[in-house]
Amino acid sequence: DDLELFEPEFKYHRGLRHVFRVWRAHALGDETLAQSYAAEAQRFAGAESHPAITAQLAAWQGHFALLRGDLAESLAQLSRAAEIGTGFTNPTLLRCDADLVEVLVRLGRHREATQALLSLESRSVGLRSPWLMMAVARSRAILADGEQSLQLFGQALDSRNSRDSLLERARTMLCYAERLKALGRLRDARDGLLRAKVMFDEVGANAWIQHVDALLLDERVEAPGPQGNPAMLLLADHERVLARMVARGMRNKEIASTLFVSVRTVEVRLTAIYRKLGVESRAQLTALAASK
Repeated sequence: DDLELFEPEFKYHRGLRHVFRVWRAHALGDETLAQSYAAEAQRFAGAESHPAITAQLAAWQGHFALLRGDLAESLAQLSRAAEIGTGFTNPTLLRCDADLVEVLVRLGRHREATQALLSLESRSVGLRSPWLMMAVARSRAILADGEQSLQLFGQALDSRNSRDSLLERARTMLCYAERLKALGRLRDARDGLLRAKVMFDEVGANAWIQHVDALLLDERVEAPGPQGNPAMLLLADHERVLARMVARGMRNKEIASTLFVSVRTVEVRLTAIYRKLGVESRAQLTALAASK
């Protein structure tokens, strides 16, 4: 809104405002509002406007179509964004290229996915952006098969950088969990989904949280049977993961490092767990989790 108020003569800024609105509506899961904003943004897209508006609008529509599982729509939008983006000296749309690799792999079009990855790698040479490095690593792991894929996912998630994008890390963890599920490692897959959910929750990515919840409800990702005290069933799945970590003797800093969240987030979640279970200390939580 400030962009349009202070520089109303710039059609680019006015169009970008609507692109941001499209993104926000999609992120909140309001598809009707997103389509309404997209129609407004289209007025600023096209030959008479800055091509970045057209490209960014297509990139976000393709991103959220991928999230919804509408792969045909996602491919159409992302391909359009990537084609326009190659004309930019500043690789603004490299995030879109990573999405394009993923959707092509999901469609089984591995040769095209390989070409998209090569394009992403060549355009990212010399750029040291942590989110970009994570996106490239995730794309390589998605394109690989079997155990090699798991190794590449592990390497991507093991890399630590204080400037990491938590959203990109969460998406990488999600893709890792889906690959584990495809390889029949259901318990590990469920654990990965829960970790991804914690990270998505940390950044307020509501649409991604809903996506993870849908995967957790999938009958093929089995929940582990009740362990220890039945009172633990009062906790949400991701809270039980944290409680079990405490019961294993892990400190808040270790838990935060494992889940890729802040220590403050762990403290807030533990407070909620204590309140739900009626305990007042880590020792009491550990005893309750272990007892029958």
